[in-house]
Amino acid sequence: MIGKDVHQVVHLLAYQYLRQTQWERAEALLSWLLLSSPADDSVRPALGYVLLERKRPFEALEALAPLATSADPAVHFLRGRAFDSIGELALARTSFERFERLRAAEQTE
Repeated sequence: MIGKDVHQVVHLLAYQYLRQTQWERAEALLSWLLLSSPADDSVRPALGYVLLERKRPFEALEALAPLATSADPAVHFLRGRAFDSIGELALARTSFERFERLRAAEQTE
């Protein structure tokens, strides 16, 4: 387990790399964060996004797997993209439908 301050700084740097589309650097830091704090799922969506941008949908699905029942719509959108890119259209449709339901629920709150 890494210190909270170090975790926050590395997390911020990873997001800066992500915003600058420096996928390789973002992936390295996000992967390190996940290895350093495996119980912390907060980096999984960002890592899944980076892996999709790097054309690695199977790895994105692996990173997002622990979040399959998440209430975060973004997770299901990313899973839908990954399933679509590997030709799993039924699973993609299910993920996108879940994204839409969760997104609609957020907007009515």
